[in-house]
Amino acid sequence: MFEVREVLRLWLDGRSYRAIAGLVVPDRKTVTRVIEAAVGLGLDRDGGDGQLSDEFVGWVICAVRPPKPDRHGGSWALIAEHHDKIVGWVGDDVPERKMCELLERIGVFVPERTLNRYVSAKFPRAAKSTVRVVDGLPGHELQVDFGELGMMYDEESGRRRKVWALVFTAAYSRAYSRH
Repeated sequence: MFEVREVLRLWLDGRSYRAIAGLVVPDRKTVTRVIEAAVGLGLDRDGGDGQLSDEFVGWVICAVRPPKPDRHGGSWALIAEHHDKIVGWVGDDVPERKMCELLERIGVFVPERTLNRYVSAKFPRAAKSTVRVVDGLPGHELQVDFGELGMMYDEESGRRRKVWALVFTAAYSRAYSRH
């Protein structure tokens, strides 16, 4: 909502579509669609910022983004067309990655993540039990890791230097120490 309001405010200030696109996140095509929708809803360039109420900006957003009744995109609809195949694959415990490949073989290209969400929504599975790991005795295990923290100014040399951290974590208590 903020970006749409900003696009409209800049347009009311007399800026061109290209200039607005250079100042905001949306590209020029989106800027054009937003402004044309707002003008279609009655925005007047000489009317001032008072026209940009929350309600008006909401109407502009609705005009620019057509509603999706089921809140899913085109890929979800493609997957739903092949629901019967997916039922069989889920029954045979075919992984979603393989399902994507099988769909591609018949000319249906969908993102794997969308297929993951579809399968999770349509075929809920029982939660798998987790394997509990037995904690060791106090003082028997220490986990060590290191990593780059960033840059720091070194007063002695007058230069910037990389700073590294060495982290020790006691596996039993999860207490840690950085050196």
